[in-house]
Amino acid sequence: YPNPSDGIFQIDGQVFSVKVFDNLGRLVYHNKNTNEIDLTSFELGVYHAEIQTVANGPATKVKLSLLR
Repeated sequence: YPNPSDGIFQIDGQVFSVKVFDNLGRLVYHNKNTNEIDLTSFELGVYHAEIQTVANGPATKVKLSLLR
């Protein structure tokens, strides 16, 4: 949350790994052990995030809308 956002997204709960991909499927962001995704320097648009709560666990997939 919030989604859409101007670049800072918050994740509730414990997070092991966050990966964000652009619409072409390219990995554009990766971070571990954080509850914040900072896309403020990225172009506007829709991104796809995969969030893992435990190592080697299943990933939750969400769309992130970046607006200003």
